[in-house]
Amino acid sequence: GGLGYSNGMFGECDNLKTITFAKGIGYIPLDLFNNCSGLEEITIPDTVTEIQNKAFYNCHNLKKVNLPKSLTKIGVLAFASCDSLESIEIPDAVTSIDCCAFEWCGKLANVKFPLRLKEIGTWAFKECTSLTEIELPKNLTDGVMVYYNGMTIYKTESPFVGCKNLKKVVFQEGATVIPKYIFRCFSEGLEEVIIPDTVIEIRDGAFDSCRELQKLKLPKNLVSIGENAFIACSSLESIEIPDTVNSMGSSAFEACSKLTSIKLPKYRVGIPSSCFKDCTSLVKIEFPEGLQYIRSSAFENCEKLESITVPLDTLVI
Repeated sequence: GGLGYSNGMFGECDNLKTITFAKGIGYIPLDLFNNCSGLEEITIPDTVTEIQNKAFYNCHNLKKVNLPKSLTKIGVLAFASCDSLESIEIPDAVTSIDCCAFEWCGKLANVKFPLRLKEIGTWAFKECTSLTEIELPKNLTDGVMVYYNGMTIYKTESPFVGCKNLKKVVFQEGATVIPKYIFRCFSEGLEEVIIPDTVIEIRDGAFDSCRELQKLKLPKNLVSIGENAFIACSSLESIEIPDTVNSMGSSAFEACSKLTSIKLPKYRVGIPSSCFKDCTSLVKIEFPEGLQYIRSSAFENCEKLESITVPLDTLVI
């Protein structure tokens, strides 16, 4: 346990620069070093499995953090506003990084994500404006945790909202899923995403409102594209949907306003409602022989669309 350390025990100790932890401590308690603005370096012992909420919140001069191999969870706002922190290596045993954990760490330029990471919280790295490129681990399948402020606010948005210099994201080879909402509302920054061919599913809202996303090649073994997966990706100019795809969610490419061309899968696929709605630059589309249906508003407000070719055996329009 916390071995006698109580919540907030050292909060606002401005002149505290170094820490030695007692042997056997199992977790770093809530608020323990909150607002210790003089703290510069910490080494957390190998017995610690959890860093609780706000443990190092507002430690403005914290430059170096040595996390133990035993660590499995990092809590809400645990290192938020540690705006001198430049790099962090998160041990591979960590499966959960909670909401806002590293929010407002403006100098944080290097993050090594743990191999076993399964879930990451809304705004976990919000406004970490020194991040330029990241690689996300293959086991990150459970998606984005909802942020709740304890009173009224519920939000599910990208962990990386406000990382305006984060231009490139690589998903690790061996990944099978792009998690739900992983880059939702990432309106400024992301330009290129590299998805390995091992991915078979892109879940709902994965790239919702990534307005600067330009470079995207969908993996050749992709089977499913979720609802709102690429909605309002207004810099995408073309998309080639692999022949392996047999399921697309509603509004999957809605409001991709620069999208001029689409290659649809050859085989059994349907066009769901609002799928390409408000794709105002789309000029021409040819539907494959295997087209099953076209649902309502699928091409609504595609004002430049000049010609379409629909197979005779399409079941429903």
